[in-house]
Amino acid sequence: MPKKILILSSIEGHASLADAAGEALSDNFQVITKDLTADWSGYTAYKAIYRFTPGLFQIPFKISQNQKLQTLLKHYFSYTFKNKTIKLIKQLSPDLIITTHFIYLPILDNYKPKDIKHINIISDPITIHPITFSYGADYNLGFDKTTLKLGKQLGISRNRLRAVGWLTRPSFYYLTNQKKAHQKLGFDDKLTFLICGGSEGTNTLINLLPTLFLNQSDKDYQLVFITGKNRLLFKLINESYKLTQKVKTNLPKIKVLTFTKNMAAYMAAADVVIGKAGPNLIFETVAQKKPFIAITHVTGQEDGNLDLIRNYNIGWVAEKITDFRTLWQKILINPKILTDKQPSIVKLRNKNLASGPKLLQLAKQLIYA
Repeated sequence: MPKKILILSSIEGHASLADAAGEALSDNFQVITKDLTADWSGYTAYKAIYRFTPGLFQIPFKISQNQKLQTLLKHYFSYTFKNKTIKLIKQLSPDLIITTHFIYLPILDNYKPKDIKHINIISDPITIHPITFSYGADYNLGFDKTTLKLGKQLGISRNRLRAVGWLTRPSFYYLTNQKKAHQKLGFDDKLTFLICGGSEGTNTLINLLPTLFLNQSDKDYQLVFITGKNRLLFKLINESYKLTQKVKTNLPKIKVLTFTKNMAAYMAAADVVIGKAGPNLIFETVAQKKPFIAITHVTGQEDGNLDLIRNYNIGWVAEKITDFRTLWQKILINPKILTDKQPSIVKLRNKNLASGPKLLQLAKQLIYA
């Protein structure tokens, strides 16, 4: 019977990390992924901030850096999720537990049976909240040396810290010829922009519509919108396009979709991806060897992602509409600036491509030690 790994996860990007981890391990282990937070009321406020006011998240992010408040939060998480987490562990008897969300950490740090190993995957690459580290895990896995530096400051042994790159689902590394991707999806073979609202669908996309629809350039292009779970955003984009058709005849061809698990196929058809600077979207774009344009981010939590885009030279940050409009014109005039990013993108892609094998190696080491 194969050894068993339990992945404890949550919604949105945490789920993507869990999927990536599961796919990296499933050929060698029995992998079971569970989300015990699906009905948690705490997500309601976060979803509202995500869609409407991402700039406000810096307030709770900074306030919760306080150690006393973190202690209270950990007690709350334990009180809320302890019973069902421990019950699940007893039921499944895994050899290894992997976490992609910090909610489970105070429970595992204090109540996990000692014979069960634990790997904690930190869900932000650069701006890392201290509460996302586990003091009891065998390993805390992060993107780069930022994880090692902060972990050391928190008093976690260097032996329990690893910088492994970013876990990305293998399907994003499968590259499809762009022309074939266009044909398969019913697109024309022309300059293609993929505009993503993230899993919950940020309303920031609405601010881009005048630039995207009313552009005076004679460059022929097409637009693909993915609005996530935000049905209102889906409707607004379609209605805005219909209204614009009444005053402008040569509009670009568009396709508007809600949440999809076929993101890699749409990225394959695109020349550039535009969206919220969430880590999974950024690194999935890198895996597809495309540049990324950040138009918004959740402040506090995703601040470092903007620096990541600049420092690794994998795209642009254009959160002000004036900056976006200027960049948009540059791309239409000279699309070659998109391919100029390729060397940097490929370098980061290769780094992240090794993260799955590194996770597998650590899992084998812990389970078979």
